[in-house]
Amino acid sequence: MTVRFKKKRYERDCLRAKLASKKYQKLKRTRPAIEGTFSAMKRSQGLDRFKVTGLIKARCSSMFKAIG
Repeated sequence: MTVRFKKKRYERDCLRAKLASKKYQKLKRTRPAIEGTFSAMKRSQGLDRFKVTGLIKARCSSMFKAIG
């Protein structure tokens, strides 16, 4: 007897096993808290729009707003 399956199915099964692990389930529970924090920062501090241009200036601006 032979068993054949495709590589795509093997990768999908590996991903399902990873997503079913206890470590991933514990990590998954923290996501709503993080999403809520960023949502509140966007609304109150205006982190979705910057008055500066450039990656470094935008990063500094967002860090200063978070510290404040």
